[in-house]
Amino acid sequence: MKVQLSSAIPSQHETEVLVVPVVDHGTKDKSEGRPAAGDDAVRNIAKELAVADEITGKSYETVLLHRPQGVNAKRVLFVGGGKAKNFTPYEIRRQAGAAVRFLKSKQFKREGPLEIRLKKANNKHQYADLELMVDDRNLSQKHVNLYQPVMFYTPDSPQAVEIVINEVSKDHIHGYVSAPKYRKSELAAMAAPADGAAPAQGDSAESPAPRKKLPLPQPQP
Repeated sequence: MKVQLSSAIPSQHETEVLVVPVVDHGTKDKSEGRPAAGDDAVRNIAKELAVADEITGKSYETVLLHRPQGVNAKRVLFVGGGKAKNFTPYEIRRQAGAAVRFLKSKQFKREGPLEIRLKKANNKHQYADLELMVDDRNLSQKHVNLYQPVMFYTPDSPQAVEIVINEVSKDHIHGYVSAPKYRKSELAAMAAPADGAAPAQGDSAESPAPRKKLPLPQPQP
């Protein structure tokens, strides 16, 4: 896992995961989570989550968003840092450690048009629990047996995507993902005639010249 520190505007930074610390500015009876860093786009996202009580600023609280609007990062991870008055550089380091541990547990592997994470592998009974990320949607597939095909369609796929596990061991699975080579949009683009393309033979706008009838030879006297 690669960790990068940057002074760029957070919402414009292109990265796999943008980690944002959240601290509690509320009272003893009512929490009020706010991002300790970030620009307007990040603050607006945090505000919506705070209104829904999804982030409070509680220490090590984690909320992971996929493809949030207005942010270039693929995912945004909000990590709670506790009370704002107690937020110190030491707490920032502890938050960073909590973020790394959380992301390691959520680490996905790209396979074709989807991302896969192994949640559980049962070597004795030969099955696995999977978590899939398809078009930024999170799907769970529990108790997938050996050689049991898992099939689903994506919006831009002409055929089903298929996952098959052919080996299960401790904390590891092996198998394959079968997916169409081209998307629907790519097939449509290839089928459409190119602008300015020459007409096919036999489709010429000009008609061929009419055949001339030759005179028959006259008998000699």
